[in-house]
Amino acid sequence: MGAGSTRTLNLHGAEDHCGASAAAMVRRALDELAGGEQLQVLTDVADHAFMVRALAARSGRAIVTDEVRGGERRLVIR
Repeated sequence: MGAGSTRTLNLHGAEDHCGASAAAMVRRALDELAGGEQLQVLTDVADHAFMVRALAARSGRAIVTDEVRGGERRLVIR
């Protein structure tokens, strides 16, 4: 993916899977973003939204969209 594109990370059910935690998945996705790319995170777990906001801030990135629709939260990080 290149500049101006958006990657999507779907955290639905992330807590039900063995393996990487939701926080580790977000950290990895943020680390892999190229300049100009955005990360869209989808989740139905309220605690994920707090974690995503904190990790974005720690990595010096901005939340450009933070919305809830039908129980799903969508955060877009630049």
